[in-house]
Amino acid sequence: MFGRSKMKKGLGRFIFEFALLFLAITAGFFVENLRENWSEKRQERELIKTMVQDLEIDIHSLDSAINLRTNRVAMLDSLTQLINSADANHWTHRLYIFGRKVTRILDFSFLPTDRTFEQLKNANGFRLIENQKVAVRISKYYEQVNQIKQLQIVESDFTKIYLPISYKIFDGLVFDKIVDKKGKVTSFSTSENPLLLKGYENHLNDFNGNLNNIKSANKYIRESETKLITHAQKLIDFIKKEYKLN
Repeated sequence: MFGRSKMKKGLGRFIFEFALLFLAITAGFFVENLRENWSEKRQERELIKTMVQDLEIDIHSLDSAINLRTNRVAMLDSLTQLINSADANHWTHRLYIFGRKVTRILDFSFLPTDRTFEQLKNANGFRLIENQKVAVRISKYYEQVNQIKQLQIVESDFTKIYLPISYKIFDGLVFDKIVDKKGKVTSFSTSENPLLLKGYENHLNDFNGNLNNIKSANKYIRESETKLITHAQKLIDFIKKEYKLN
């Protein structure tokens, strides 16, 4: 009897200690999960904040690019009109400047601020964005960004075609003269009127055709950038509403 009672007490103590150990381990896992969840929530909020910052930078960059492209429309139209006029050699102080600026597409190309988006992609960070509506809208925004990138590549290809044609119309030494040490196209006195190359009229058809392609690309990119600004602002407003950001 006494031995059996002692055995029961020992078994009871074992069960009690095992239960305490189980509760301790369970509590540890629970606390660790809470800690990880809190950490991920904090990471998510930080990523969302930097995403908003990126979008705000994009809006500023897009606004600047659109303004420059609007000026480019006027320049390209003037280039077409003047070079096809009967007295084109009277306007060469403008034509050389315009003709040289056609290839300066990096001056107004849109470079998105995608640091946060790349971080989300590369580190599988999108799993941190619990709000799937926000995640989907972010992805759609950068799909539009990629479309503009592709359009800018097409525009660059058109300018590569433009270069050899322009060398049949403009004097390369004059082109060299109007680019300063920093690579910027500078103006020169209107009293300087360097002539277009002899027989330039024979190449105007190719010149006009390619310039039309460049104009079309410029206008289409400008329209796409205008839409992207609207998209960016709506996305900022949506994110701020969903995450209750000031």
